[in-house]
Amino acid sequence: MLLNGIGVLLPWNMFITIAPNYYVEYWFTVDGNKTSYAKSFMSALGISAQIPNFCAGFINVLQIIGGSLMIRIVSPLIVNCLNVIAILALIIFQDPSEDGDNALVLHSITCYYYDHERFKWSLPAMHWFYIVSLVIIMIMNASNGLYQNSVFGLAADFPATYTNALVVGTNISGTFISVLAVVTTAGQSYPLQHKVRMSLPRR
Repeated sequence: MLLNGIGVLLPWNMFITIAPNYYVEYWFTVDGNKTSYAKSFMSALGISAQIPNFCAGFINVLQIIGGSLMIRIVSPLIVNCLNVIAILALIIFQDPSEDGDNALVLHSITCYYYDHERFKWSLPAMHWFYIVSLVIIMIMNASNGLYQNSVFGLAADFPATYTNALVVGTNISGTFISVLAVVTTAGQSYPLQHKVRMSLPRR
């Protein structure tokens, strides 16, 4: 039950941890200028995440979602695995390049143009990436909501220690991802600082 508790929030915790740096700063910010996508992404992310989760929980309370409990637990896990694969594929194969060489088939060109006193940009790749990311989040949290409700419903038939293990697992999940983010950030910043120090002239 402890591992199930960790797995309940693991996909969401991983996504929300990388969102500010990868999506807002890397994908939706151009030359230090935040686009409308960057400014609205975190708000849209919260709405896209919570509404499907709430709907899945509400429908589950009404017992509209029936079927085998094993299927209701395993199916969301499979969906979340596919979501993780989709996210990794986008991260690996899709890059917000200026010339759009790496854009997908539907939007293969990213155009920049200069207008009077400031840069303006037309970013079809940014648009579809924004939409696809939110759709992935909606699917992830809908399946996560079903998985979470099913697991807690299963634990409710056992002694309270099982439910406690689930709650502890959800807490461990958030803590683990936070520690991992700190370690990763420290590992990335140390070589950069080391190179800067090595390049400075000695007095």
